[in-house]
Amino acid sequence: MAGTPDVTEDAGTPGPGPVWGVPLGDDDAAALDLTSLWYEDDHGTARPIWDVRVEVARLYASPGGPVMGDVPWDRLCHAYGWATDVPELLAQVRGGDDAAAKQALIHLDNKICHQGGSSVAAPFCIPFLLRSAVDAPAPRRVGLVSVAVAAGRDNPFGTLRTDVLNAVAGETALMVDNCGYPMNWTQQAARDALAADTPLLARLLADADAGTRACAAFALATASAAAGETPTALLRRQLSREAQAAVCAGLVLAIAERMSTYGSRAEGMRWAQSVWEDAGEPPGTRLAAAVGWLCLTDVPPPEQLSELVTDEVSRGTASVLLGARWLRHFDFDRSDGGVDRWLLRLLDEARTDTA
Repeated sequence: MAGTPDVTEDAGTPGPGPVWGVPLGDDDAAALDLTSLWYEDDHGTARPIWDVRVEVARLYASPGGPVMGDVPWDRLCHAYGWATDVPELLAQVRGGDDAAAKQALIHLDNKICHQGGSSVAAPFCIPFLLRSAVDAPAPRRVGLVSVAVAAGRDNPFGTLRTDVLNAVAGETALMVDNCGYPMNWTQQAARDALAADTPLLARLLADADAGTRACAAFALATASAAAGETPTALLRRQLSREAQAAVCAGLVLAIAERMSTYGSRAEGMRWAQSVWEDAGEPPGTRLAAAVGWLCLTDVPPPEQLSELVTDEVSRGTASVLLGARWLRHFDFDRSDGGVDRWLLRLLDEARTDTA
């Protein structure tokens, strides 16, 4: 059957029924009408595809919140086969041994978010990753939140401008994971999980560790519309009192993305412009706002913005952007001024664009 996972030796015993088996091709006529997708069960009966968004919502609706034992791990797959090994990895990332926890998180990330994808098991991990992050020692929090966010975002892998501040960039095309399951649904379920855990992300946004605050901002930007206006309000409040320049940069990008995704691009651009035009704002904050403006439009930038970016690059301000999680997939050397070259290339591309 199309979409059957390549089960590895340690991936566990297959569960009672498939959640995939979707006969998809590159030219599928129903690519974006995912509600029309069906699979054929073990008895040859056509059934609607199992909707991960519904199942993740059901997990959060359980009395007392998400419970590990309520997740049908034996019906889920990741990049290396069945997800029956995921509960043990989640237990290890929460354990007392820092080295073992770090290694377990690497393995988990590789399995559920392999090469920038998002497997159907990924959104079910989010509530447990975030609850572990709240209780974990500071060095672990960044990694735990980062894996949770990765499950819900499209990764541009070096794309400049209009795909950068857009967690849902791939929703104009059908994407499938290693098992043939629609990754569009998986990523939506992950963003819904982040929205459901907005209260936990609010706690992490106020964490004493700057890296954790930056990751929490990235997560709040990624949360779905189900979170309403709360993430934007939390981000703006934190920006008003944030002292760490790199975190401020991440907060600015998060606010710009949130406003443009769940308001309008014009709204996000107006807000970003109000920040980069304000000479009273810190240089790193203004630079991040300029980058946000550039990434929300495909029109050439005004001269004032071009001068701001060029001047701040020459002053070395661009290094604050390395703390913003949006740049983690971009193809530049993060040492020896790599981000400077990336920014100048971004600006050069913007200048040559036509409206």
